[in-house]
This record gives sequence, structure tokens and C-alpha cells, in this order.
Amino acid sequence: MAQNFFSRFPKIAYNIDGEGTFLNLTNIVNNVNVNSLYANESTYYTFYEIEDGDRPDTISYRLYDTPSYHWTLFIINNDLRNGLGDAWPLSNQQFERMLETEYDKYSAITFLPASDANNGTIISGLFNLSDLSGKYLPYLRVTNEGGTEKAKILKYDNDTLQLVVYDIRRVSDDSLLSNVTPFVKSNLFYRWIWENPFDEESDEYIECEALREEFVKRHIAIYSEIDPSAIVDPSTIGGTTADEIAAGVLAVESGYVFSKQFVAAPTNVRWESYRNAASVYYVENSDGERISRSGYDIITNPDIISPKYISNFEREEIINDSKRKIRVIRPDRILDFVNEYFNVLNG
Repeated sequence: MAQNFFSRFPKIAYNIDGEGTFLNLTNIVNNVNVNSLYANESTYYTFYEIEDGDRPDTISYRLYDTPSYHWTLFIINNDLRNGLGDAWPLSNQQFERMLETEYDKYSAITFLPASDANNGTIISGLFNLSDLSGKYLPYLRVTNEGGTEKAKILKYDNDTLQLVVYDIRRVSDDSLLSNVTPFVKSNLFYRWIWENPFDEESDEYIECEALREEFVKRHIAIYSEIDPSAIVDPSTIGGTTADEIAAGVLAVESGYVFSKQFVAAPTNVRWESYRNAASVYYVENSDGERISRSGYDIITNPDIISPKYISNFEREEIINDSKRKIRVIRPDRILDFVNEYFNVLNG
């Protein structure tokens, strides 16, 4: 019969008060290099495919008719050495809850990477925000062409050219949209807006305005590399003091940045639910091998009409399924392994 795991650990006399009062305690810090045991021989183990709802104790019971050998799974599988954590596959129910939490409240809009400041007759901004800092996101919003709806921003993914948005609302009454499709798929152009939610007399309001100024300056620096008109000549700004001129320059720069319209990519690369959005794009070679490509390579290639990609859902499914195959001690060798393990542990 299997014994409790720690009951077979060696004991150690511990001077509990420093004055000679000793207690016999289980020395749980002892460990065994499993590579020195039979488990390193292929004749001692086999593989097990974790099923939905399986736990280490239920697997032990299924294989060895007792839950007490569940610890062997953690001993012989390196990924489980630090506990279940992210190493154990999610059950179907847990997996669905994870998708709902991590993806379903978000949408993804892919934008064309504009190469110049003027795109035909439409003034188009650069969408190269790989360094978009999280400190701006609480106040930065993206609006549709007409400015009737707005959304908060989770992040910008420069690999896929996706702006991930959530909490899509009407600008007029701040009501939440129950159907996000028009905002995500029916609009061709989008703009930034900045929302400062604090009272104008508060320190928080001043700090938020300083962040807005920093955001503007960063993007003026980006735009000015290809569009000289982004650079404001202070001598053209009315004002009699340095502060008035600086405020005028900032106003002109802000108008330039926040008037930029970003061009969305085709609707087949925009998703109401982020779980269905492209996690990675790929092309297939003549042998059918998948070769990953950046969003830029795919979106700017006029020969690719229907991009091939692995969605976030598919990626998470692949990751979760990759955790299902674990190594286990063969049932006919489990007693030999356990005895050898504790012999070495107590040796």
C-alpha cells in the first residue's frame, strides 16, 4: 500500500530554541536527482495523454489504483517541477472562461501602415506605434470617422498591425454599444482623441495634460521625419510672452496630431472578438510548410487577398494541447521506482 509522500522523508533533529531543546522534524528540503534513478531508462516510463478534468491524483488512481503516487508526475516531468501553474492543461470549462476573460471583451482593428503624411486627398497619419506607452492609454481613445463612437485602447500590436480596443461607446451620451460591428468593420478612417477625466483645478488634471503634451511631442517627432509641415515655427505663433508662444505651438501641434486619420485595412482583417483575430500570419511554401510573416508583409502584399493566419483561439488551443502529453512511470514498475527513490532520499 502506498504511504504518504512526506512520511518517508528523513528526519532531522532541530534545535528549536537554541538552548538544546530538539524536535525531530521532517527534512522536506532533501531531494533526489531523478536522472540517477530508473526513470531515466525508457523501460521504466510511458506517456499519458491528460484528458479533460484529469488531476494528478485521479491519474495516479487510474494508473496505480491509488491517488498516493501523484507526486511521481511532478518528479519525472520537468515542466511540473514547480507545481501545476501554467504547466497543466486547462479543462474545457477553464479554457472557455480564459478566452472570455482574455479575449472576448476586446476587438481588433488592423491598420494600413501609412508610408507618407498625405495619402491621396486624405490626410493620413503614420501608424507605427510599437512604443505606444501604457501611461497614455487610460486617456487615449480612438474614434470613428464621424466621431460618433469611441473606444478605449488595450494595446497596439506592431507585429500584426492591430489596435486592440474595448469599451466601445457613443460619444453623445457615453452609452455602451451592444453591437460593436459598425465601429470595427464599417469605418474606414479613425482618429485619436484625448480625454482628461479630472477636475481642472486638481493636480491630476495638470499631470494628465502634461502626459497629453508628451504624447503630442512624441508623435510630432515621428511625423516630422516625412512631413516638414509638422514642424511649427514659433515665429508664426501670436503671443507676447514665451509661455503664450509655447502654448500656441502646442495647440497647433495638437491639432496636427489629433486631426490625423488612420486608414483601416480590409474588413477581413478586423475582428469583433479578439479571440478570432490573427495571432500570427503565415504563407505556405511548395511543400506545404507554414512560414510565419509579419502583419506588414501580409497587409502590404497586393497579391495576398485572403491572408492565412493562426487565430488567438487556435494559438491558445495549440499551447493548451501541448501540455497534455506527460511522462508517467509504468504501472508494473511503480513500486521499484518508489522504493529506489526513497532509498536514495534517505541514503
